[in-house]
This record gives sequence, structure tokens and C-alpha cells, in this order.
Amino acid sequence: MAYGMVTIYGMNEKLGNVSYYESKQSEYSFNKPYSEATSETIDEEVRKIISGAYERSKALLRDKRSELEIIAQELLKKEIIFQQDLETLIGARPFDKQTTYQEFTNRKEEKKIEEVVAPVENTEINTEVTKDNPPVE
Repeated sequence: MAYGMVTIYGMNEKLGNVSYYESKQSEYSFNKPYSEATSETIDEEVRKIISGAYERSKALLRDKRSELEIIAQELLKKEIIFQQDLETLIGARPFDKQTTYQEFTNRKEEKKIEEVVAPVENTEINTEVTKDNPPVE
């Protein structure tokens, strides 16, 4: 992925917004459309991306160690844990955006409400008071 970011998508400040992707190249071909120096720069930038991601991951795991231990203990008890389990164990997500699961379940609940409310809204209620239709007390 890191090589793709640098060589195909041009997602690197040092090399710039340049794509070194050659669409006509087969997977068995080893021709590079750039110099050996550029190749070394690509390798260096890819190493930076990977080591940066590794360090960020380690820092995140260190920062969230207590939550990870809680989840690990639960996983020793249960083989599978779901989002509701996670929320019970470590709290709700700190993001405003709903997860795909929450969107899916909320849509199901909205449909159930619509199925109940729609027939009631479309039902005519006879409010006329007659001897055959006495008032409801």
C-alpha cells in the first residue's frame, strides 16, 4: 500500500504529485520508468510511511492499553464481541458519525415505526355521535 501511495497515486511531498505507474507493464516485467536515484528515494519515502504508521500504532496501543486489556479479558470469556459489548465495556465511540451497523439498525427501527404509524394515520375516525355510535368515555 505504501509503495502504491508513493509510486502510483503520487501521495508524497518529496516526490510530488507524480505517478510512476506504467499501465502497459506486465507483472513479470521489471522495467522501471524512473532512475536508480528515484528508486532509492521511493524506498526511503516508503520506509518513512511504514515507520510512521508503526510508531503511531504503538503510541495508540500504549495510550489505550487499559481499554485493550478490558476487551482482551472479555474475548477470553466470549469468542465474539459485538458493538453493544464494546459500548458496555469501554463506552460509546467518541465520534459523531454513526457506524454502518448503527445506520442499519436505526433504519430498521424507523421502518418498524413507519409500518405502525402509517396505517393509523390513514385510518378515518368516525367522530359523529349517534345512537349507533355513542361517545367514548
